[in-house]
Amino acid sequence: MKKPGTAPPSTAGREQQAGRERRPSASIRRAQDQKIGPDETEIARIILENLSDGLWVANRNDIIVYINGIMAEIAGTKRERIIGASVINGFSEETLGDFRVSYMKAKESLIPVDYEAQVVTPAGRRTWQAGRIIPIVRDSLFDGMITTVKDITAAKLSEENRQALAAI
Repeated sequence: MKKPGTAPPSTAGREQQAGRERRPSASIRRAQDQKIGPDETEIARIILENLSDGLWVANRNDIIVYINGIMAEIAGTKRERIIGASVINGFSEETLGDFRVSYMKAKESLIPVDYEAQVVTPAGRRTWQAGRIIPIVRDSLFDGMITTVKDITAAKLSEENRQALAAI
């Protein structure tokens, strides 16, 4: 309770501190210094960026929100050109045609789907791609998609050549 004739407590110090970042306590700093290795977020980033397959993630509105470096290489373009695009209609029909069928099957069933599709990359290269489309499900509802991508073009061409030679 305020005593009569006294001024209210000053808020100047709190206002100055509001603009500054609080330093962790000494015990928290010691724990951070003793931590061995990266945190979970850093571990996930390292794994995603070092996979041998491409990987992309779409949100519940089918908008691509992440692609790893290998996916950018497979697509033949920069990540920025793909992130923000719609999986449903953000690319040419040559790019989405065969793949979209598998994507919609996984989205509607909420069950992972393996796919193999002929795809024209955003860079214009004709490829065969294969992977897994994995729905993210929360509270029994679709909440996004994780898709792995492997460029299997060389293997497909080799198989076609082998079959052509066998037919001779």
